[in-house]
Amino acid sequence: MKAAISIFFIYTTLISWFSSSTTSYWGISFASAAMVTSSPLTVPLATATTMTVAAANRLVITRRIKKCKSVQEALDILDKECCSHANHPPDENLDDNNDEDVFAQAISICGKYKDPQSAIKLMKRIPNSDLCRARVISICGAHGKVDDALCLIAEKPLSTSGPYNAAIAACGNQNNWEGILTVLEGMPKTVVTSLTINAVLTGLSKNRRGTQALDILNSAESKWNVKPDRVSYHNTLSALLRDNQLEEACRVVLKMKESGRPDLSPNKETYNRIASAISGKERARATVVGILGENLGSGSAEAQPGEFAEFQKWSIIPRKGEGKTTYWTIGHVVMEGEKD
Repeated sequence: MKAAISIFFIYTTLISWFSSSTTSYWGISFASAAMVTSSPLTVPLATATTMTVAAANRLVITRRIKKCKSVQEALDILDKECCSHANHPPDENLDDNNDEDVFAQAISICGKYKDPQSAIKLMKRIPNSDLCRARVISICGAHGKVDDALCLIAEKPLSTSGPYNAAIAACGNQNNWEGILTVLEGMPKTVVTSLTINAVLTGLSKNRRGTQALDILNSAESKWNVKPDRVSYHNTLSALLRDNQLEEACRVVLKMKESGRPDLSPNKETYNRIASAISGKERARATVVGILGENLGSGSAEAQPGEFAEFQKWSIIPRKGEGKTTYWTIGHVVMEGEKD
């Protein structure tokens, strides 16, 4: 009898220990393993053994939301499975940022099905997530809700550049160049990155704001401690050319050449941008050759090996079309010669 009682006591003690343990020898409790493997969307054991059961369950939920066919389906899963809302506050003891990834995926579903208002509502349920805020701002910008995007930026200080960059892109997509500069000036200088500067310059180029783009390029290092890269220079170059500031564009090319930085040296793309702008315009071509030729050598194609020679050789040939559909008309010229 005593032996039976002892065995029962040992058995119940072991069961109690296994049930209450948060980790086992493999990094996850037996109870946790059972919960993960019993789900219809299971997590690989190698993954499950390196995370808490809560994190594993959230991964399963995220995958379920990713497959949703509507915003309402994603919202239903959140209301049933997730904890970051007013009636069920998140567990502050968790170390994996609670439900951020789950909500970010649900917000992406809102974007997929063109529902920015639902995305905004979801973000307000997890207001401290910069990731979610950035996604919502991007969605607002993509669907013409620039004012909402700017309001989200103004609501609270942000510790990363992501939401700001998303707001800048949103303003650019809606041709709101003043909004681009407003967001940039309102950013903490410590979170401004080269991506931020390039996003600003891209938006200014799209809006034909060459003077403003040149100001940003020239002040990036002194004001925000960001060294412009070749993308920065090319975006500024495009902004100036689209703003009909050909001479300033040529001076930007000279600055690239004289920088002493191999990563900034003008390349084919640099000269092709100028070639596209002056195609068929003899006076404009003379201006370019006069400025760049004086600084790069004699100005003749024969005396200039490499990139500049290639640019001069092709710049006299007209181009047809716009954007990605452009093409040189040299083939048409050759055909005409054959007919003669």
